[in-house]
Amino acid sequence: MDLNVTLLLAVTFVFVIAFVFSMFGQGGGSVYSPLLILLAYPVLLSTSTSLVLNLITSISAGYIFYRNKMIDFKTSLIFAPGISIGAFMGGGIGQVC
Repeated sequence: MDLNVTLLLAVTFVFVIAFVFSMFGQGGGSVYSPLLILLAYPVLLSTSTSLVLNLITSISAGYIFYRNKMIDFKTSLIFAPGISIGAFMGGGIGQVC
């Protein structure tokens, strides 16, 4: 398949997946990686692209929730210390393994 056609297919599918999955609160990362791998992109490129696409979808959804005043900041601050500590511990354990 031509490179331009493959890229066009990937971009089209990613936009559709992001649109549908963001309505249900999921970033779509469980579908981005397999889709890109099926379109013959390398695994490392597919997984890193999936993470970036999840970040973009999460930021845009977070902005919409913030704009509609649907975020409870008081409750969020209760969970923030545990999440932060857990993220650093997971990164440290991942480096060791």
